[in-house]
Amino acid sequence: QKIRNFIFIFVLLTLALLVLVLIFGQGPNNTKRWLSIAGFNIQPSLIARIVLIFYFAHILEKRKQKISQTTPRGFIKYFFPLILMSALFFTLILMEKHLSILIILGLTLFSLLFLANIRFLTLIL
Repeated sequence: QKIRNFIFIFVLLTLALLVLVLIFGQGPNNTKRWLSIAGFNIQPSLIARIVLIFYFAHILEKRKQKISQTTPRGFIKYFFPLILMSALFFTLILMEKHLSILIILGLTLFSLLFLANIRFLTLIL
């Protein structure tokens, strides 16, 4: 419950870290995955994974009454913030060239949607 109050701040901070790692990041073979802050090396894509899962859970909980009525068109209407935020996070992580996190995160988020009882047909469309 306490995390819900700060989820949007976490999302904004994580987006800022994902942008900063593209500018100032370090990594082998022309990848930019690590960010050095105050002597600590962090990997913003790992933070993004956790924050996006919390964000999904928050939005799904907030709109749980709409889930049973979800058609593909209704999903886009009621859950547009999930689609937009996922696309933004995925694009920034893809620019880091961190495909393994994208695959794990995509499967995790798909599982969350499935566990929230969103119709399978809606998920595959």
